[in-house]
Amino acid sequence: MGKTVTEDKSVQLAAELGLDALPATKIEDTTVEVQEVVTETVATPAVKPEDVPDVNFRRMKPTTVERTVTNKRPVAKTKPVTKQEQYDITCNASLITYPVDRYGVTREMKKVLTRTASRVAGDKKKYDLVIETLEILSKHIKLKFEADVRYRKILSERSVSKAKEQAK
Repeated sequence: MGKTVTEDKSVQLAAELGLDALPATKIEDTTVEVQEVVTETVATPAVKPEDVPDVNFRRMKPTTVERTVTNKRPVAKTKPVTKQEQYDITCNASLITYPVDRYGVTREMKKVLTRTASRVAGDKKKYDLVIETLEILSKHIKLKFEADVRYRKILSERSVSKAKEQAK
């Protein structure tokens, strides 16, 4: 069943290294037993049409939803919640809960004020300075908001009057 192959290791090593021959030092002979490989063919049985079950998938009736087409936008039944009733406020900045900021307006402010709170470090003068600055900025935000509301109102009135003029 098996064949015995004897080969000189120096010849094999020389062949692997791409050389014609190695120097005259002799390496021991190795005996390797090679067994014959037996292959087997397996036939797959053919499937007859009679063996395949007859499955008919029924089509579902299309569902229809009655809709009236209008140009009106749907009105939300409730306003989205943007203001919490209570916030967790602690001296650990990572545990503070803030109001939901859908617009990303306060992201940078929260970072800077958190760093500022750390830099106060129990110094009363720094604390007073930060609080006074926050009060001034709070008043500025209020005044800026009121000015922007007035400006938007003026712009909308102008666009309405221009639309009326163009319609004539």
